[in-house]
Amino acid sequence: MARTAFRPDGAIIDETCLADEPLWPDQSILTTGKAIKCVAEVVSSN
Repeated sequence: MARTAFRPDGAIIDETCLADEPLWPDQSILTTGKAIKCVAEVVSSN
């Protein structure tokens, strides 16, 4: 399985799900995806 990292410009997360994220107490990394409700990526043609 390939592992990738993605840092979006913005994200809406459900704070109640952060207890299930093993890396969250030390790093702002979400691994399970349960807490992610919406992701926004800004694209520009400049």
